[in-house]
Amino acid sequence: MTTTYVVGVGARAGAPLGDLEVLLAQALTAAGCTPAQVRALATVDHKATEPAICQLAARYDWPLQTFPAQVLAEQPVARPSVRVAQLVATASVAEAAAIAATRSAHGAGVLVVHKLVTGAATLAVARYAA
Repeated sequence: MTTTYVVGVGARAGAPLGDLEVLLAQALTAAGCTPAQVRALATVDHKATEPAICQLAARYDWPLQTFPAQVLAEQPVARPSVRVAQLVATASVAEAAAIAATRSAHGAGVLVVHKLVTGAATLAVARYAA
């Protein structure tokens, strides 16, 4: 069975697609996976129409999975951010969205790439639980 992943992403309004592409290339390399092994792109619900996030999902034909900030705030993350918590009501978007999206009857997925950051975006990768 092929291992599958979810990419979690957070971005400031107007973040350039190029920032997300750079982070994605770094994250997939670090995770040792290909875009074909990614099942979804995940983020906080109010970013569902953010152009760069939508463009990234469309480019790879990944469904965009969104979660309310309250759900993301309940996820255990390694690198919470006080600043993000003040802005979005959750201390993590990228890591928490990746973890939330991999939850299944088998339990939570495993964060395999902790959040990577550019000036305008964050990205993390979680693997589905076996």
